[in-house]
Amino acid sequence: MPSEELPYRQYTRSLLRTGYRATWLPGETMELGAIGFLKDGLFDQRARLRDFGISFAAKAGTGRTGFEYQSSTGVKTSYKAAGEPSAVFRGIGVGSAGVRFEFSRLGAVVFSAPNCEITEIDNKRALERKLRSAHDWDMGWVVITKVVKAHSATILLSGSSEAFVELRASASAAPGGFDLADVAVGFSRARASGMAVNLVAQGRLTPLYEAFRMRQPALTRDPRKRRLERA
Repeated sequence: MPSEELPYRQYTRSLLRTGYRATWLPGETMELGAIGFLKDGLFDQRARLRDFGISFAAKAGTGRTGFEYQSSTGVKTSYKAAGEPSAVFRGIGVGSAGVRFEFSRLGAVVFSAPNCEITEIDNKRALERKLRSAHDWDMGWVVITKVVKAHSATILLSGSSEAFVELRASASAAPGGFDLADVAVGFSRARASGMAVNLVAQGRLTPLYEAFRMRQPALTRDPRKRRLERA
């Protein structure tokens, strides 16, 4: 399979539209101050800031926000209400409401994380000064400076052009219609096929993050001139 067709590359590239980088695998935990290499959208952790004796203060956002993304092509969505018969749904009976996502291409994405908290390293200027004097610092490293913590999320990534997922609504789900944010709360997986990622979870997830790296200006080798820039 050519590298440009790998589902994880399409997933991490697609979610850049949220303004953040996507954690891969989506269920893995990302922590502030983690250090590692970033290649093809994958973070390979090697150390932590504390391993270099670098401390920092964490700043939490004052509110909560939601993130939603759906590929503009390759995704078809169907909904059925409780009590409604449907020939389309195979894993959800007449008595239950549900949502069905059908994927007509590899790497199509549905992402819903409606109730998120954002935490970041406070005072990046102070962090920049500390990194300038860090011994044995690899200029290829990045530092995780912000994480998005989700209390629930539904993350779907097709692994084929014939993939599908059916999600069954709980008894508390609204009886008519739905919003993409709804599929992260009150739904459970009923049936799926051909999926690369099929995550319907509640808990402390960190599906999105921000990373910074040190840059050496082109016209000088002086480490005191290094700048902390977004990766």
